[in-house]
Amino acid sequence: MKSRGSVAVIGGSMAGLFAAISLRSLNFDVNIFERSAGDLTNGGAGIATHSELYDALESAGVELRAEMGIQSNGRVMFDNGGKIMHRVAMKQIMTSWGLIYRFLRKQIPKENYHSEHCLQNLSFSGKSVTAVFSNGDDVTTDWLIGADGARSQVRKIIAPDNHAYLCWVFRMARLDR
Repeated sequence: MKSRGSVAVIGGSMAGLFAAISLRSLNFDVNIFERSAGDLTNGGAGIATHSELYDALESAGVELRAEMGIQSNGRVMFDNGGKIMHRVAMKQIMTSWGLIYRFLRKQIPKENYHSEHCLQNLSFSGKSVTAVFSNGDDVTTDWLIGADGARSQVRKIIAPDNHAYLCWVFRMARLDR
């Protein structure tokens, strides 16, 4: 099947991985560019799972397994002195950010995930966008997705006065500047 176009995803954390996995399943050529030098498996903390997360993982091709988390029966809230203030019965599966990240990361081939690629600039020409990185690399693509977190370099370049945390998607033929 013919590719539907090329996509550069800026940001290789969970949002970038979910976007890339979804686009690959729709037959787009996708490359992820992550600013960090090392693997992100040790990032994040514990997270509570929910049905939407399971749906997203299944759509990303991740096989749900029991070792993805541990059952908790409730939550306990403490005051500053360590005294229990409140208990809530709430069965749910608790997991770690790093574990979910590793399951997602396995879905992207190594040659399509590029570490140490800190976005420096973007340029636009016709229906393409070129991302220039501080390491000297550049890539020209049909689409660009900014999934690079709260300190988004994509947002700083495209909308420097917008401080909202959003996932940015660009196709230059459709961007009114």
